[in-house]
Amino acid sequence: MEFGARKKHLIHFSCSHMCFHLSVCMCKYVISPKDLNLNFFSPQDQMCSRLKIRKAERDKILTYKADAKKESRDLLNQTEAERQETRAVFRQLRQFLKEQEKSLLAQVEVVEKEIARRRDAHVARLSRELSSCGEKPHSERHARSLRLPRHKFLFL
Repeated sequence: MEFGARKKHLIHFSCSHMCFHLSVCMCKYVISPKDLNLNFFSPQDQMCSRLKIRKAERDKILTYKADAKKESRDLLNQTEAERQETRAVFRQLRQFLKEQEKSLLAQVEVVEKEIARRRDAHVARLSRELSSCGEKPHSERHARSLRLPRHKFLFL
C-alpha cells in the first residue's frame, strides 16, 4: 500500500480508532509517526478531537461543581451545628439567670422582713418608753441635759 492509499484510509478512519495525542493509527495498516502529517485530518476528526477536549473540561467542571456543592453542604451543616450549640448555651444562661433572680429576690425578701421586724421592735420600744415616762419626758430630759457635760449633751 502506498502513502496515498494510507492517507485516504486515514481520512475515512473514524476518530474512535485514532489516538491524536500519540499520533498513531490503531487500524490494520500501521503507520509510523513520521509518515503521519497532521495537516490532512478531516474537519470531522478535528471536531472529534475538540469534543474530547471539551468533554474532559466539562468533566473537570462537573467534578469541581460537585466538590463545591459538597463543601457548601458541609459548611451549612457546620453552621447549623454551631447555631444549635449557641441556642443551647443561651438556654442554659437564661436558666442560670432565672435561678439567680429567684435567689436574690428571696434574699431581698429576707432583708425586708428583718428591716420590718427591727422597725416594729424599735417602734414598740419607743412606745413603751413613752408610756412609762408619761408627761415627764420633756422636763426630765431638760433637767438631765443641765447635769451632763456639753459634749454628751449633743448626743441626746
